[in-house]
Amino acid sequence: MKLNTGETVIISGREDGIHREGVAIMMSKLAESALMEWRPVNERIITARYYSKFIKLTIMHIYAPTMDATEEANDAFYEQLQATVEKANKHDMVLITGDMNAKVGSSNKDQESVMGRHGTGRLNSNGQRLIDFCGLYKYVICLSLICVLTSWWSLATSAPRITLVSLTEDLYLWLTRT
Repeated sequence: MKLNTGETVIISGREDGIHREGVAIMMSKLAESALMEWRPVNERIITARYYSKFIKLTIMHIYAPTMDATEEANDAFYEQLQATVEKANKHDMVLITGDMNAKVGSSNKDQESVMGRHGTGRLNSNGQRLIDFCGLYKYVICLSLICVLTSWWSLATSAPRITLVSLTEDLYLWLTRT
């Protein structure tokens, strides 16, 4: 969907025509020009794959079930997320963005490779699911919102002309640099 302001929005939502639930990615004209493909997975997951000079980037934007959701809903969500990750190109940098509805807590004992030193709050069951998921794929939790494939994280943090101000700016710089 093209907005009057020039941005493009890609949406993944319900298939029954009811306009509630869903996730979307809004792109500038420049980001849209780098878009290779996108796939609506379900009302909680959308993927977009971008081209850049140095690496291809797959973004999975998600909305995880809340703490009020049933165990079955959480299981179904993480199974679908795992299937989506498995379908991603193995050479792409993968970013998972969105609302994880999780608290990973401030203790990183035995979880240093997944969450670093800056977790906050008290660990909840969704947080434990997120930690387990990221550990399975060797992802790193950043800002409790984003998982990044560990091997690409070291590339991204050492790449020339990229200054790590915030992950959002990184993503913008990564997509727009030539």
